[in-house]
Amino acid sequence: MFQYDNLPQDEQIQLGLWNDDQDESYLRNLSVYATVRPHDLKFLEGKRISDLLRVWNLPEENSSCIEGLKENYDLKEHELQVKLFSIDQRITPCFRYRVRYIGSSEYLFGGEARRLESIGLGYAKRLTFSGDGLNHNDCYFWTDSYPDGFAFCIEAVQEGEEFTVYDSRNRIVGEVKVQAIVQPEIEQETKIETDGTVVKMVFVQLGCAVKYFHSHSGGLVDVHQPQEIEIVKGVAEVAKPRGQKEGFARCITNVHLKRTGPCSFVKET
Repeated sequence: MFQYDNLPQDEQIQLGLWNDDQDESYLRNLSVYATVRPHDLKFLEGKRISDLLRVWNLPEENSSCIEGLKENYDLKEHELQVKLFSIDQRITPCFRYRVRYIGSSEYLFGGEARRLESIGLGYAKRLTFSGDGLNHNDCYFWTDSYPDGFAFCIEAVQEGEEFTVYDSRNRIVGEVKVQAIVQPEIEQETKIETDGTVVKMVFVQLGCAVKYFHSHSGGLVDVHQPQEIEIVKGVAEVAKPRGQKEGFARCITNVHLKRTGPCSFVKET
């Protein structure tokens, strides 16, 4: 078995066992003590560290390019695949996902999106999600526990979330409350900002209750206006700042409302 404490520092950093700022959990969140099944240990004997991390180097697969594989026919455009020993490299701890059995309409966790807490070591990896209790968490599964694999769908925006509306001149013109997720949310890219914040850009289509503000002389704003229901499209920026355990939708850009035209939705903190 591996002696992790004796590994060179650069390899410990790769494994997520050690880092300069102790906040690399968004990339690995690996647990070498709790996520390796006893009968999996034999596969680790004689293996190099690079073998354990090979999953992170897998190229993204285009399901339309692989014919004859059942799981790719069932994997939808907005979904990311987990099967046996492979995990789509876009799946990241600290973000929320809804998980479905490929080849079935059945969802795990009652169809509820949950925050991915960690990805375990080894070939078959344990994926642990946020649970309902503090003392016991049974919201986990192993990547090889279902032959056809699992389909992950990111949840960027939730029903009930509220945002402030800014027009193209950066003026506050209203507020919105998300009433429904009209179409599945599709991840477009992931980037890391200079301060270490991890940001996922996710295309969304939402049903929103919009309340427009009417300005009066003296700078007063009348907020007691009737709401209007609109279907909008945009790109949500889901950010996981350094030191925090969960990402949140900080804004939605490239939105168009009937009254204001181009605008953005911003989460006020």
